[in-house]
Order: sequence, then C-alpha cells, then structure tokens
Amino acid sequence: MEQVMYGRLKAYLVLIAALWASVAGFCFAEGNAPASLLEQAEFWRSLGRNDLALQALQKGLRVAPDDPAGLALLAFTNIDLGKREEAEKIFQQLQKHHPQAVQTAALAQVLEITGEKRKELREARLLARAGRRSAALEIFRELFEPSPLPSPLALEYWDLLGQQSASWEEARQGLKTLTRAYPGNLRYRMAWARHLARRDLPPQESIDTFVELTQYSQLRREAMSGWRNAVLGLDRVPASLPALRAYLEQDPGDTRVAERITFIETAPVTSPPREEAPLPEALRKGLALMEDGKLAAAEPLLTAAVTTWPDQARAAGALGHLRLKQARYREAISWLQKAIALEPEHAGKWRSLLHTAEYWGLIQRGKDALAKGDLGQAQRLLGKAVKSDPQGAYGITLLADTRLRQGDAAEAEKLYRKALRIDSLSTSAIRGLVSLYADNQRLDEAFSFLGGLNASQQQELGDAYPVMRASLLRKRADRQSNNGQKQAAMRTLREALELDPRNPWLRFDLAHLLLDAGQKRQAIGLFEKGVALAPRDPQMRYAYALLLSRLDRDEEALQQMQALPDEQLSANMRRYRQRLQGNLQLQQVKGLAQGGEPLQAAEMLQQMEQQFKADPDMLLRIASAWNDMDMPDKSLQVLHDLDQRKDLDDKQQQRRRELEIAAVLGQADSLVAAGKNDQALELLAQARVRLGPEHQLIRRQAQIQGRSGNYDAALSSYRALIAKDMALPHSQSEDRQWLRWSRTTTDPELRDEVGNLLQRQSPAVLSGLHLGFRDATDGLSSLESWEVPLEGQWPLYRGRGLVHVAPIRLDAGRLDLSKPRTRARYGTGLLCLQDCVTTPLSQVERGTGVAIGYLGDGWRADLGSSPLGFSVSSLLGGVEIDGDLRELGWSLGLSQRPVTSTMLSYSGMKDAETGKVWGGVVATGLHLGLSWDQGGPYGVWGSLGVHDLHGKNVPDNLRLRALGGVYWRLRDEEDSQLRGGLNLMTWHFDKNLEEFTFGHGGYYSPQAYASISVPVSYYGRKERWSWEVRGSVSYSYSRIDDSPFFPNDPALQAEAERLEPVTGITPFYEGSASNGSGYAFSGVVEYRVNPYLHVGASMSVERSDFYTPNHFAVYFKYTARPHLDRMPLYPHPTTVYSDFD
Repeated sequence: MEQVMYGRLKAYLVLIAALWASVAGFCFAEGNAPASLLEQAEFWRSLGRNDLALQALQKGLRVAPDDPAGLALLAFTNIDLGKREEAEKIFQQLQKHHPQAVQTAALAQVLEITGEKRKELREARLLARAGRRSAALEIFRELFEPSPLPSPLALEYWDLLGQQSASWEEARQGLKTLTRAYPGNLRYRMAWARHLARRDLPPQESIDTFVELTQYSQLRREAMSGWRNAVLGLDRVPASLPALRAYLEQDPGDTRVAERITFIETAPVTSPPREEAPLPEALRKGLALMEDGKLAAAEPLLTAAVTTWPDQARAAGALGHLRLKQARYREAISWLQKAIALEPEHAGKWRSLLHTAEYWGLIQRGKDALAKGDLGQAQRLLGKAVKSDPQGAYGITLLADTRLRQGDAAEAEKLYRKALRIDSLSTSAIRGLVSLYADNQRLDEAFSFLGGLNASQQQELGDAYPVMRASLLRKRADRQSNNGQKQAAMRTLREALELDPRNPWLRFDLAHLLLDAGQKRQAIGLFEKGVALAPRDPQMRYAYALLLSRLDRDEEALQQMQALPDEQLSANMRRYRQRLQGNLQLQQVKGLAQGGEPLQAAEMLQQMEQQFKADPDMLLRIASAWNDMDMPDKSLQVLHDLDQRKDLDDKQQQRRRELEIAAVLGQADSLVAAGKNDQALELLAQARVRLGPEHQLIRRQAQIQGRSGNYDAALSSYRALIAKDMALPHSQSEDRQWLRWSRTTTDPELRDEVGNLLQRQSPAVLSGLHLGFRDATDGLSSLESWEVPLEGQWPLYRGRGLVHVAPIRLDAGRLDLSKPRTRARYGTGLLCLQDCVTTPLSQVERGTGVAIGYLGDGWRADLGSSPLGFSVSSLLGGVEIDGDLRELGWSLGLSQRPVTSTMLSYSGMKDAETGKVWGGVVATGLHLGLSWDQGGPYGVWGSLGVHDLHGKNVPDNLRLRALGGVYWRLRDEEDSQLRGGLNLMTWHFDKNLEEFTFGHGGYYSPQAYASISVPVSYYGRKERWSWEVRGSVSYSYSRIDDSPFFPNDPALQAEAERLEPVTGITPFYEGSASNGSGYAFSGVVEYRVNPYLHVGASMSVERSDFYTPNHFAVYFKYTARPHLDRMPLYPHPTTVYSDFD
C-alpha cells in the first residue's frame, strides 16, 4: 500500500522538480505569523531541540491548520523522532488538500527513501563514509530521481556532490536554494559556509558565517573549526592579521594561529642591495609600505620597480615577497626564483621565502582540489605539503580534515593524534579530535579525551577549555532530554552553565526545560542573570527574546532586541526584530478593530503598508488583517501591489493566492448580506476564471446557489467539487451516488452541507403521538390530551411548504355537580337555587386541527384553525421574520395562538345550566426576540411580548411578558455541549381570569409574576443517535388580584352578589401573593433507522406549587431523499400546531 501511495507521485516529481529548480529561491514560510513560527521550528530542529520545534509548529498550525509547509515540517520532525506513522498520516492529509504542492512531493520522496528504499540509502551512506563518493552519488541520484526536493535528506546529497570537482557549482546552487528554503536552519548555513571554504570563494563570507554560528553551543565546535581553518587558509600577509587576531581572541590558546601571527609580523625583509648605486626611491617606499602591512599601496610601487629595474634582484625579491603575503603563490614562486637567479651569491634570504611559498602553494592547490571535489588530488597535494613540512601541525590537521571529509574517520583520528604528538598544544588538533568524537556519536570518548588533557594543554586552551566541556555537556543534556530524563538534563545544563556562564544557549535550553516543568519564574530568572552578566551580547538578548516570545510576551522580546544598535545584530536578528515590531502593530490593529475603532485600525494598517512596503511577508500579513476586518477590497489592493514584484517565492505566491481567495469570499459574503446573490455568483465566476477551479470558490458558489433556492445548480456545483476527489458512477441513481460518497468522504462539514441541500429538496412526512396530562381539580383544571399530528412538507420556491393535520382528544375528567361547592365554581352554577343540574359531567372534547404553512430562509408563515369539533374554534396563524443587526440576532413575530392551559382555555366549555359556551381563548399580538452570541464562552438572549387574550364570552385581557437570560458553555465540543445559565422572567396580566365560572378563561393570569431559574442543558450525538437533556430549578413570586365570579356579565355578577345571603358565597375570588420554588426536567432522544427514517421520543416534567404538567411523545420523520449529514446535535421532535411559536 505504501509503495503504491508514494509511487503515484512519481509522475509528478519530474514536473515539480523542474518547477522548483527554475525558481530562484524556495521558502517554506516566512514573515506571516505561521511563517515566523515555522522558521523558529527549523531553528530548533537544527539545534537538535525537536521538542521546541514541535511547540513552534503546533502554534503555527493553530493559526493555519492546513498550511502545507507547516505540515511538511511536522512530518519531517516526526520522522526524526521515529514516529513514521504520524508522518504518513500527515502525508495523506497533504495529498488530499495540497496534491500539487512541492512540500507534498518532498515528503513523498523522503518517506519513500526512508521506507521501502532504506536499504539503498544505508548503502549510499556507507559508501560515502568509506570515501567511495562516486559510487555513493550514483545511488543517491537514483534515490532522488530526478532531483532532490527540499527536505533534510537533500543536504546529504548536495554536501556529497559538492566534494566532486566537476559538480561544485551544481552543489553550490543546490545548497544555496536549500538555505533559502530553510532560512532558520543553522546546519544548512554551516554546510553552505563549508562549501564556500572549499574554494575560498569568498573567504570573508565563510568566515563571517562561521563566526556567527560559534554563538550556538551545539554548533560552536564545528563552527570554530571551520573558522580556524578559514583564517589559517588566508595569505601569510599583514592583511590577514585582523582575521587571525579576531579568531585568537576567541581561542587565545591556539598556538598555531599565534605562530601564524608571529610569522607575519616578523617576516624577513630583504636587506639593502649591496650595489654601489643608491636604492631606487620607488622600491624603498614600496618596501616600507609592505613592512607596514599596506599591501595594496605597496603593489603599484613594487610593480613599477621591477618594470623600471628588471635586473634588480631586490625588486624581484620584494615583489615575490608581496605576492607571498597576498597568497598569490605561483607568482611569488616565479619572482623569488628570478631573484635567486639574479643574485645567486645572496640567494639564501630568498630561498626561505621560496620554501614558504611552495608550501602554501601546495596547501592552496590542495584546498582548491578539495573544493572541486577532487579528493584524491587534494589528498596528494596536502600530503606533499605535509611531507615538505612534516612538523607543521596545521598541515597535518588540514589533511586530517580532508580524510574526515572522505569519510575515513579512523585515518582522520590518527592524523589529529599525530598533530598533537608534534604540537601537544595545537588547539586546532584538540578541537578537531573532540569534534570528531562528538559528531560520530562518541560523546563518552570526547569527555574522556577532554578530561585527559594535561595542565599545559588546558592552559593553552584557556577559556576555550571550559567552553568545550560545556558544549559536550549540552550535547549530553540534549540526549538525556530526548530520552525523557528531564531532571537529569537540567542538572547537566546547570553544570555546563557553571563552566560557560556567558553562553546564552545553555541558558535557553535550561529555561525551556524549566518552562516545561512549570517553573516559569526560574526560567525568566536565568536570563535576567544572563543579561546582567553580558548586557552587550546580542546572542544573549536574542535568546532571551526567543524565550519571551514563547511566553507570548512579544513586547518585552522587542525591548530586548532594541537594547543594542543595528550594527551589533546579525541579519537574522534584525529580521526577527522586524517581525516582532510587525506582530505588535498587528496586535494593536486587532485590538482597535475589536474595540469598536475600525477607522483607527484602518489608518494604522495603511501606515504599515508604507512602513513595510519592502517586506513582502509583512505585506501579506497586512492583507490578511484587512480580510479579518471585513475589508476585502483593501486586501485585494495590497495583493495587486504585490503582483508588481518579481521576487516572491513559491511560498509567498501560495500565501498571496490564499489571501486573494479569502478576499473574494469576503466580497461575496458582503454581496449576499446585501441581498445581491446574483452579483456574488458573478464575482465568484470571474474569480474562478482567474484562479482556476479553487475548492473554496466552488464551495461558496454552491452555498449561495442553495440559499437562492437554485438547488439543482447548487448540487451540480457540489458534484463538480467532489469530482476532484471521487468519481460518482452514473450507473447508480443520484441518491445512491450521494450515499456512496458520504460513506467515504473525510470532510464532515461538506457532507453536512450536501445533506442539508438534499433535505431542502426532499418531501417529508412527520408524525407521532403526543400525550399530556396534568393532575388538578377533576372536570376543571385537570387535563389529559392525546394528539396525533401528521405533517407533510415539500420543497416550494426557496423554502418548504407544509400541511398539518392533527386529531386531538381532551379529557378534563368527571365534573361532580352534585357537590354545591364544585357547582358554584363552574359556569353559572352559583346562581341556580332549584332544579339544578347535579348529574356528573364527562368533560371530553374531540377535534381535528388543520393548518398550512411556509418555511423560508429568514421568515415563515402559517394559517390554520384550532381543532374543528371543539366547542370553540378559532382562526390561528402567524408570520415571523428574523435576521441579524451587527452582532445581534433578532426575530419579530405576529401571531394568534391558542391558550392550551386547560380545557376551558383551549376548547371552551358548555355551561350545564344555560347551555351557553364560553372559553376557547387565543392570544393575539407581537413578540420580539434578541440574542447575542459570538461563539465565545457565553451568550445572552431576551424576548418581549405584547398580546391580547380573548375568547368566547371571556373578556379581553392584556398580557405583557419579558424574558431574558445568559448562558455559559461549560463544555463545547463538536459532538457534545454542556450549558449552564441564569434566566429571569416577568409577566403581567390586566385581569385575573384563571377560574372556571362563566366569563373566566381558565388560564393562569397573575397581575405580577417574576421568577429566576438556573437551567442546565446537555446535548450530544454519536453515530446514529442524538439526544438532549435539560433540567432547571426556579424560585418565583406572584401576585393575583381579586376577581369577580362573572367578569364578562355585570348582570350575572349583580345577581350573584344579591344571592350572597342565600348561597353564603361571596362572589369574588380572593387575591393573594406568594413565593414558591419549582423544578423542571425534559429529554429528547432520536435515532436514525436508515438514511430516510428517523424515530424519537421526548418527555418533560414540571413541578411547582399547584402546577404539575407532564408531556410525553414518540414520533417519526420520513424523507424522500436520504440524510447524508451527521445526526443533529440538537434533536428536533415533531411539533403540534398549538406550539408553532
């Protein structure tokens, strides 16, 4: 399977490699927020700190989770850590989302080489170490066919290729591109400097690089060795003295360098000629300038001298000496030989210089051969140099370096030891041997050798001795940390820090281990002491700033980087400082925008455009900030200006494309919000012509088409989108095709979008059984209800039409009119004195509710009737619209709905004495809903309602209602949510009409009511299941005013008052005020039987003083088209028509 997966990319590798090779530089990510973190990750990888590299990558991928550069680096790091399975998962992700990206192909190449071709890789490495570079390169070329893509393995290839004389330039280009691709990788820069040094092209660039890299303790040994070789390879002329002295300041015990300085300073100067004629003035001045080390000024005078006096031995010898100092050894040899020929009787003084010129000529030619990759020739020439000066420890050390590059560590070790036998104080040989051990996994031997140095050697090394030991200790600590021995690693680093307290990277490593252990204060304290110890050390400030950045303290990090002048900072440091400045400014822009000051934020961004106009990475981040502020036009202007540049690398071009897509999507969203869907679609169509079949553009097009009601076009767009990943077989029905795709896709959100669209097109049937009951006073306030709603829905225009039919049966129990008290509180029973109805009444009502409606985007409407067959039937219906106003959601509704509290309020009742019907109350009015929820930890909601309640023979009653609350997301995951909240509610009714005498409505209607409740809700889904559980506790206050028995008929009320002496009943219901507590519980569970059928059940229970309703339901929902989407997190049971609000 692995072979097939990687093999499929073979066809792309040639094209991608050619494209990559044609680009001047390839940069994975640089400048934007994720890019700076990716460069940090490479920085840590090069220092062997994969733990910190992973932290940087994780931060970067939180910002840009689909970034191919970040994912590729994460995969390479996992390979380094032996987590190949994780790397393969990342490769699959890249292959899906970025199949054409260079990073995808590079990762495929590495996985293939380190996987099925690992035997060939091992063989190539063994051949390289054995010095058989040509054979090794043949294998490497086959492995990397057609060419290495940017990856850690590429370094091995280019470094090996660079040692072949015919391929030096090709390797130079490869290494140059690799260092540009990974600007944060210090080891690649080391390899680049080492490559240049092979030809001394130019010597200062390689020296500067080595000097900079010595600041990192992990690289110090290797960099010092490279630096030493570079300065010792300079000409033996006064012009080389500054470079030699700079090195000696860092390694004052290096006797070889000290000897070179002494040699140059005391180089023999020819004595005045013995001719009778006086010394020519030009020659005299030239010699004086040369003796003062002013070689450039001396050259024209000495050149003129040999032209004017071609037979003057002193002139020829002086020019030869000058050429020797200039390291122009062939010319030096020629002029010195001429001087000997012109004055053979005094040749001794020239022969010493001639020998030196011949020696260094061999050294130079050997170095040239080495730079060209001609290792055999280099070995032969350097061997001759050592033979001509067998006591020259430098030549032996250089030959050891050569043998080491040939892969012969054993021979190199012998040569280093030979150099030490000749000069036991040769610091270069000591360093070379320690480096050999440390770089070849022989750390214990390195410690043993270093610890075995005698007092003189340690004294010769001077301060370098504890520094070298500290460097080895850092390597040991790194090994301990990688093995999980964090405490041991901290102890080792503390020991190293005592030896080299000015080393910022020892502090850095220890500080990060302390942070990992939760010791933040101690980590900061390490660098506070370090800065106090070395306040002018830019590396100390830089390391401290990096630590502060890890703690998201960029402002303090910038203060550290601004503490020193520019000239003391390296290019990397200046780039880092600029990124910090940009980061802080962009944070300020974000704060202004979120704080309600968008104009100031925009002004600041425009200033940043000018400030960073030469920095394409920062300009890309500025364009991203414009997008974040919902100003895509501004973003596109910045991107258009970037198009005028010719220096954007592949990564920057990719980021620029991503930002243009985001800006176009932002423009389309603005048009949709303004109701201009057609213009939005036209904009996306134009963008697709310009940008190609981009996934996000096609997807947004489908979404807008779906919202516009053009479902067929939307499905066609989704089909085009999906066809990029999977072919839908035409032999199957459309629904089966979609079902097949839904089972294999790895994009659940896309599956939900297509599934929702199919459901918009799908007719549906919904039905169930709803049972409600409330125990109270039989025949009056008790109620048992059975309802079987049957609803049909179908696509209509941009929404759905519906028809709702619901047979219903209400049963209030038996009303025992034989009891005078009961009879007096029902209908007009109080007024009956003789021949009254005393037969128990069975209070049952049956009817059928009907309704039609329409459900659209942003509005809905319905029209129907309370159940036909009830004692009182009323026209019902409503219209509701909703939308957004800035950050607020709102809804406004006008409706007339039944009051279903009791049989009297819902269906009406017939008076047993008069036969008159009363009740059947409906509420007519407006309600306004408001909400605020930005997806954060909490949200707020509110609702206001004004309704007139009226019924047959029931007086009108004004109801005012206000509700509101706040809720907190205690748990907010994709498949489960837990919420807690606090709700407030208040009601007011104009009249108290809660009783059952003629004219009352039978519904709870307090003149004042207020409650506070604490709800908790839990929602979840898994596979085919979805559920909801709610609970709450509440505390309330209510006040009810006195109310007449017959509020709608003054004559009846007057008669009741007149009969009070007879009945003994005061015809007024006495008001009261009370406090109370209660609780409520509800739950819903829903199951998907198959893609077309859902079944479910729900229940609710409420308990408070005198109010104990219960409700239970079972239901099903059948759709003509299949459900592709996941089960909804919030299940939706069927709804009876009376609850449509």
